Amino acid sequence: MYRSPSSTNENNDAINNLISETCNQHVGNNLIIGDFNYHIDWSIHDITTNDNSSQKFYKLFKKKFLTQHVHNPTGCRGSNEPSILDLVLTDGDLLDTINYLSPLGKSDHSVLSITCDINIFL
Repeated sequence: MYRSPSSTNENNDAINNLISETCNQHVGNNLIIGDFNYHIDWSIHDITTNDNSSQKFYKLFKKKFLTQHVHNPTGCRGSNEPSILDLVLTDGDLLDTINYLSPLGKSDHSVLSITCDINIFL
C-alpha cells in the first residue's frame, strides 16, 4: 500500500476500511506492507502528533490486534530526522525476519527484505 503524506480523509478512510475488511475475512493470515506516512512513534507505540489520520490508523491497528515489525527508520530525506514510514503489519505468526537494505537509485527509503513462514498455510 502507499498512502501519500497529503492523502485526503476519504482516501485515509478507504485504506482503513480495506485493512479492516481484510483482517475480518482472513484472521491470522494477513501481511500488510506499505509506505503509510503516519506520524507514530513505533518505539513507544504512541502517536507523535494531533494528526487525526494517524490517530484513526493507530486505533484500527490496536483494534485488529496487528503487530508492526519495522523497528528501524526506513526513510530519511535531507536533514530530516529518520523515521519509520514503511510498515510491515501482521495479525499472525507468519513473519520470520526483516533485513534492512540500502535504498535503490535515488530513493530515500530503505529496501526491506522480508522472510515469511508459508508453512502456516499448509
